[in-house]
Amino acid sequence: MAPSAGSADGEGSRWLSVAIGVGAIVGLVLVGRFLLNPLFRVLAESKAREVMTAAALLVVLGAALLMQLSGLSMAMGAFLAGVLLSESTFRHQIEADIEPFRGILLGLFFLSVGMALDLSVVAAHWQLILGLVLALMAAKALCIYVVARIMGSDHAQALDRGVLMAQGGAFAFVLFSAAASAGVIDLDINANFTAVVVLRR
Repeated sequence: MAPSAGSADGEGSRWLSVAIGVGAIVGLVLVGRFLLNPLFRVLAESKAREVMTAAALLVVLGAALLMQLSGLSMAMGAFLAGVLLSESTFRHQIEADIEPFRGILLGLFFLSVGMALDLSVVAAHWQLILGLVLALMAAKALCIYVVARIMGSDHAQALDRGVLMAQGGAFAFVLFSAAASAGVIDLDINANFTAVVVLRR
């Protein structure tokens, strides 16, 4: 009975963690959808660009902290905050206000991407990683080609889009980080997947 009780407790704890994570994501999206526009409307009336910039950065930091407290990655919170800010009616003003930080933040992003690449993993599993890189790029290019053809593009245009957009996306880092922190995948699998995404970029 004791092992069964322990297994049930572990299963219940796992589902509780999932519920907390889903609730945090849903809550963040709802707050962003209904409160960001009124908030930035009030701040815009002050006509102080520094206030808008500080508010945007605080939204990102707050979302990242909320995700971390919910057991998810801070990167996912920052990603969701960026999506919500991009849907705001003040997105163009926010983009203009954070323009001076873009170069620094992009540099930090690519620095983190480079640091995430474990060269020992690449050396040990280079055949597997190379095969996955080629397979994923081919699969993504094919999907984009099919979608472009369905949307009315001719063969040449669809082929160009498939080739140019076959690289990996930054959101994969968020997914792998969240999966690793939640214990869905182990560190070795995360290292291999991260290497595949880095080399696809």
